Amino acid sequence: MWEFMSNTPGVLVPVVMDGVQKVRSSKGKYAFLLESTMNEYYNQRKPCNTMLVGDNLDSKGYGIATPIGSPLRSFFVADFFSVLFSFSQKSFLKFLVFGYWHYRVVQLSICL
Repeated sequence: MWEFMSNTPGVLVPVVMDGVQKVRSSKGKYAFLLESTMNEYYNQRKPCNTMLVGDNLDSKGYGIATPIGSPLRSFFVADFFSVLFSFSQKSFLKFLVFGYWHYRVVQLSICL
């Protein structure tokens, strides 16, 4: 797939918004691979003419890098990550996403 994409003019785009616009104007002849959160964001924005096809390719977590010896490391390890882990175990993060993301979508009369 990479060989085809890199050797075919007009297939790759420099920024996400260009890819979304290309999908919207291609009348079903262009598919765009992008990160799942961005995909969800654009799918919920007018003109409401994009969609996720199939499942996500994979699921990744996030990491935070600090310089060696940084005092921030102990904060992240001891406090931040333990709170984040606790929230994820209780589905609190999903609750926050739903409460912020989906509630605002409804309030702003954007695609449902």
